[in-house]
Amino acid sequence: MIELYTRNTSNGHKISIALEELGLPYVIRPVNTFVGEQFAPEFVALSPNAKIPVIVDTDSGLTVYESNTILLYLAGKAGRPMPTDAARRFDALQLLFFQAASIGPIFGQRRKIRRRSGSA
Repeated sequence: MIELYTRNTSNGHKISIALEELGLPYVIRPVNTFVGEQFAPEFVALSPNAKIPVIVDTDSGLTVYESNTILLYLAGKAGRPMPTDAARRFDALQLLFFQAASIGPIFGQRRKIRRRSGSA
C-alpha cells in the first residue's frame, strides 16, 4: 500500500493520477501547507525539504519524495520501469524532465496568480 502525503496541487495531482493509471492501491494523507503542517518534525522526517508530495510504501518500507522520483519509483513498482533501449529511455527522461522544469512550474504559477486575483 502506498501512503501519499499531498495537497491539492499540480505536483500532488500527478502522483495520484499515476497511482490510478498504474492501478496501485493507495491512501491519501492530506498535508495542510497553509497552516505549516509540512514543517512538523514528523513530516520533515519523511521529506527533508518540507515539501509535498511524499510517498511511503508500506510494503517495502521505503519513503520517497520529489515528484519525479516518486513517478520513477511507482513505475518500477508497477512493473513498468524505464525502457532500457537508450533512445527510448532518453525520450522518456526528456518528457519527464520537461514536465518537471516547464509544465509543472507553469501550472503552479497559474494557480498562485488565480488565487491572488480572487479567481477560483
